[in-house]
Amino acid sequence: MSRVSVKNLTVKYSDDFVAVDKATFMLSDKTLTSLCGLSGSGKTSIAYAFCGLVDYEGEILFDGNVPPEVKSKTRGVGFLPRELNLTASTVYKNLVYSHKIRKQSAPKERLSQVTEICGIKAITNKKVSSLSYDEKKRVALARLFMRDNGLYIIDCEMPELSEEIIKLTHFFGATVLYLTSENDAVCRNADRRIVLREGRIRDENDLFSSKFFEPLLNVCKLAIKDGKASSPFYNGNLVLPDGEYYVAVTPENMTDGQASEVEESFEQNGYYVNKIKGVPYFVYSRIHIAKVGAKQATLFDLQGKYIKIIT
Repeated sequence: MSRVSVKNLTVKYSDDFVAVDKATFMLSDKTLTSLCGLSGSGKTSIAYAFCGLVDYEGEILFDGNVPPEVKSKTRGVGFLPRELNLTASTVYKNLVYSHKIRKQSAPKERLSQVTEICGIKAITNKKVSSLSYDEKKRVALARLFMRDNGLYIIDCEMPELSEEIIKLTHFFGATVLYLTSENDAVCRNADRRIVLREGRIRDENDLFSSKFFEPLLNVCKLAIKDGKASSPFYNGNLVLPDGEYYVAVTPENMTDGQASEVEESFEQNGYYVNKIKGVPYFVYSRIHIAKVGAKQATLFDLQGKYIKIIT
């Protein structure tokens, strides 16, 4: 596996459109790194640069060496796109596809390992067209790890497969980059998190000072003393040590009275945006969970580590 260092990486699609602006970071060997950022922040452009699919300025080094000026199949980079790109054949043929086009034999031991970890051993003879979307994701993930690559890039959000991704990383001693626009289970459990905003690296590992949540959730501090919690949106009893925490709240936390005082509401990038009377900021909510009165929030410690859902 590879240690990847990136220095002043810049990806331009035109003079007026800079997708990635002087990004500098490092991917440690045998670790899972989550690259977090909203849609359009430049995550996929960074992945394309690693794969040699776009022109770029700056420096990318694999174990201290400049990669060859070729595309990913000979760079030692495995890439799983959000479209999955599975062929309309059987699961088995998809898994051995990259070996077949290179006129190589797929290693039986590795095939057994990845199908076991991804939970697809029983469906290798099935047609991909007969699979559920979850099963297709499992097949695509297994296919990604069929080859022994220096870097694996996952550009498809797979929170439901967080355990499998972590296990594959550790089992094969892989260097994995997971791209996400959500603080999902993979992001929370990654060895390292890098935050990208408008093409620039904002912070590493500190989701809150980076304001990664700012366009998605209203994040505020919550103080707990003698088991009592207090915040602008939450008051109640919590079985947690006294101290300060972060709480990420959405309009689900509004009381019915507050909900009736929404002055402005609109949709932006797949989120509900609400301006509440008397509240000096907008609050955001994922559309598919936006139910006023659910009274639910997500609790984090001051380092941004996920703790629990509170109600």
